[in-house]
Amino acid sequence: MPHEIAKQIIRKGTILSRAMSEDKHHLYFICHDPVYIEEYRKDVFLSVNITTIKEGKYFDPACVCSVGDHPFIKNDSYVIYNKAEIFGVDSVISNIKKNFAKISDPCSDELFIRVLEGFNKSERVKNHIKKHFDKYCT
Repeated sequence: MPHEIAKQIIRKGTILSRAMSEDKHHLYFICHDPVYIEEYRKDVFLSVNITTIKEGKYFDPACVCSVGDHPFIKNDSYVIYNKAEIFGVDSVISNIKKNFAKISDPCSDELFIRVLEGFNKSERVKNHIKKHFDKYCT
């Protein structure tokens, strides 16, 4: 029987996660429902996060998010496609149990479409991530 938390790790969902050395959370978008991949020998999903746009600093324009796009977003931000990752469901559940992560509000259909479209617009998506995206997100 799947863990209760696993039922919340679904396409269009979001996770707030922090590094062990940080107090602040980062918003991660869940790009597809978990799928078992033999290569990894576990259930995984593609995820990508956002960061605040800082004046005078480069940002990837493929998907810009504004205040109001999601309850967590407090400043103009952008999706960091070059840091997109394939996460193991069990690892995320473990991090939630340790309070390093928590399930957040799902994103709107409109924002989710923009996030996914950004994978095709961004020039910063790693090749293995793009292949995974093409197979499981389109």
